[in-house]
Amino acid sequence: MLVLAAGCAGAAPVSNNIDLLKLIDPAKDAVQGTWRFDGAALATATGRFSRLQIPYVPPAEYDLRAVVERRSGSNSIVFGLVAGGRQFCFVLDAFEHDTASGIDLIDQVAFPDTETGYHAKILENGKPTEVVCSVRKDRLRATVGGKVIVDWPANYTRASLFKDWNVPSSEALFLGAWTAPYLVHRLELHPVSGDGRLLSR
Repeated sequence: MLVLAAGCAGAAPVSNNIDLLKLIDPAKDAVQGTWRFDGAALATATGRFSRLQIPYVPPAEYDLRAVVERRSGSNSIVFGLVAGGRQFCFVLDAFEHDTASGIDLIDQVAFPDTETGYHAKILENGKPTEVVCSVRKDRLRATVGGKVIVDWPANYTRASLFKDWNVPSSEALFLGAWTAPYLVHRLELHPVSGDGRLLSR
């Protein structure tokens, strides 16, 4: 089992970044729906609660960096995160009307109605866009195209995962999508503090 160590809390991200796309095998890691590689990019499934487990357990603090492209339609891509012993989601650009993004769940409340709820359309179809989820022990920040969408003074004991997004391991990162097709062109983890490890299949 590979263990990747990072620096001390508060230190700058170290150089041993992990290319998560290279770890994914859709045939083994898909939980719901048909996921596949389209060239070097990961193509999401397009059903409800489509999801794929990433075979990696993140360290205590990290940046998850992705470049995503919604190909058509309107609805969300979901980033399954882990922090403070809890698994939860950053939902980006959900719903066809009254578009919303945010952390799901907080105090068992869905993302549009939490303090992290962001109520505006963000993604432009056909345009690859960088998403960064910066997970720290006391804060979670999500930026999309360089714009801060979530800046939460995190209390991870309040966070949980809606049951229909469950994946086999509650320690693992995951991706999800809801009805709209996405390409994930890049997906990297930048360790900040603590140890990450590969997840045994």
